[in-house]
Order: sequence, then C-alpha cells, then structure tokens
Amino acid sequence: MSTIEEIARVYWQAEESRDPDRIVEFFSPDATWVGPGVNLRGHEQIRGFYAASAAAFPRLEVELGRVMGTDEEAAIEWSAVFGDGAGNRRGLAGVNLMRTDGERIVSLTTYHDPSSLADPVAAARFAGRRVLVTGAAGGIGAATARRFVEEGAFVTGVDVDGDGLARQRDALGERFTPLVADITDTAAQAQMIAAAAGPDGALDVLVNNAAVFLLGGLDATEEQWRRTLDVNLLAPAQLVALAADALGRSAHPAVVNVASISGHVAQANRWTYNASKGGVLELTRCQALDLAPRGVRVNSVSPGFIWTDVLDRGAGGDRERWEKVWGSYCLLQRCAEPEEVAEAIAFLASDAASFVTGADLPVDGGLLATSAEGTAAHEFAS
Repeated sequence: MSTIEEIARVYWQAEESRDPDRIVEFFSPDATWVGPGVNLRGHEQIRGFYAASAAAFPRLEVELGRVMGTDEEAAIEWSAVFGDGAGNRRGLAGVNLMRTDGERIVSLTTYHDPSSLADPVAAARFAGRRVLVTGAAGGIGAATARRFVEEGAFVTGVDVDGDGLARQRDALGERFTPLVADITDTAAQAQMIAAAAGPDGALDVLVNNAAVFLLGGLDATEEQWRRTLDVNLLAPAQLVALAADALGRSAHPAVVNVASISGHVAQANRWTYNASKGGVLELTRCQALDLAPRGVRVNSVSPGFIWTDVLDRGAGGDRERWEKVWGSYCLLQRCAEPEEVAEAIAFLASDAASFVTGADLPVDGGLLATSAEGTAAHEFAS
C-alpha cells in the first residue's frame, strides 16, 4: 500500500495535468474537500471545482514541502504557481490536511490565503451546483448560463430555440444540458426541474429569465395579453412552485427572477409588457416570503437597456446610432452587455448574498435614479 506522501505526490501530478477526471480518481466516492469559501462532497462536486479551476488557470506547477503525520493522516506543506490563459503567473502556498483510506483520499482540507489567487475562488463559487436557466439560448439567459458554467455549475438551459441551445452546448461543453421546451407547457415544467436537479433531487439555483416582448397598449389584443402574462408572469410562478421541494433539498437554494425597469415605470404603449414585469416584482416578494421557511432566497434583477438581439433588432442593427439615444436615458450614458446582468444574477444566487431575499437589484446604469430631466443641469435663482 502506498504511503500518504506517495499518494499526495501522484495526486498533485494529476492536478498539474488539469484533467478533472484524472484528479477525481484519487478521491473516494463520498470524499470531502474543504477550503476557503468551498465545502464539497463527492466526485461530482469535486470534479466541478477542478474543472472550473482548470478553466481559469490551465497551467499549474506544484512543489511539495514537509509531510508531517501518519500514513493515514498528515499535514502537507505545498507551494504552487498558477498560470492563466493570458500568460500571467500567480503564486500560492499553503498546508493541506489529508486523510486517506487505502489508496483513496477521503478528506482533504486546505489552508491558504486566497487573496493572491482570487480567480479560482470565484471560479469555484458554484462548483458542483445544479442550475436551471430559462431563455438560455441567447441574450441575458445565454450569458447567465455561461457565467454559472464558468464558475463550476452544471446548467440546464431551457428555450424554444433549439439552434441557439445547440450553439450554447458547443461553446460550454458537457456541463451545459440543452432542453428544448416552452416554459408555459405545464407538462414540460416538471421535466425541466427533474432534468436540472442532481441525483439527490436537489436544485440549487433557478433563474426565471425567459420572456416575450409583445408590446401593446390601448390596442393590445387578447392574444398579446395572454401570451405575455403566460410567459413572463405565470410560468415563473409555476416553476418556482414546482421547484420548491427540489430547492428545499439544497444547502444553497436561490431563485432569481428577471424583471425589468419596465416594471417600475410607465412607458408609452406597453401595457402588456410593463404589467407583466411589474407582476414579477410583486411575485418575487411573495415567493421570498413563502419560501423563507425552507431556506430558499428569492430575488429579482431589473435590467435596463441591455444590448441583446431584441435591442439590436429594434435598432435595425445600427448600434452606433441608437446607443447614443438609449444610453442617454441613464447616468452611465451607454447600454449594457448581457454579461453585466449575468454578473448581478450570479451575485444574488451566490453565498455572498446569503442575507438578501425579497429584493430587486436594478442593472440599469442609473436609469431609475434619474428624473425626466436626465443628466441635464438647470439653475434656478430666487
């Protein structure tokens, strides 16, 4: 039987390979892996952590120091140099407390200062967690799915756009599962949750992002009203209700609903869309109240002018012209990228927002903070 030092040395060689499948073979099926901000159990979560770390830092060199302990449990000093995709190198040193059973690691606890290596900590923020994102084929949904995958999660993306989901799968790899479905199909809603949940039936994060933009005012048709409310308001309510048990099984459950600045303000000829998004804001508060006893946090984001395909079509493809117009409505004088909303969604879903629920986070460049005067200055004298 190998000594713990021998196991440690070949384990770190596997780490240097950056191959998650090779690394996870050194752990027992129910092994624990604990570090700053990370508490993992089992092959799936550990593999997710190493996959995210390898994506952030594809190169690694490790040198072992002293090994102090027995052949079953020892403290092992180490130093490492991580290299990112841009060729930057960052050093890190620490001590691992490792416990083995035969040839397998059953417990690994690492002690180090993560401040010099912030990216892997961020990359591991959702390691091994199960996430469901609706409207994931493009725009904010696609950016959100990408953010969670990059940070170690297993993401199920739902959309009616099969081609868009296929492109996502090609770009994101095996930790992204595409599911072509209409979120208003009640028969398919349970399938979405089952597909996204882990083997233990737990769902960690639900992002209700899918929406339709059937803008109608005084002349809005009944079909526009019904389709808008079914997709934008009723489906998120139904999905959260159906997912409540699965979310309750998670140690880190969170729901993020995508509302809009349009739910906060009046806009001409937008009765349908604005009413649906105003409903999402109130739905979020009610869901947060009723799911709090289960430990499930529910929040929303309210995007402003985000340059998605929808906005691009509205601009006729002329971003240079229309960004000046739409950007002038907010303090930052520009439109946002979908990734900027994805970052806000990831924050609300993360442990960093552990005491935030029932809240709405505007991602609007300051639009809701301005008056009708915008950024113009007017001097008044008495």
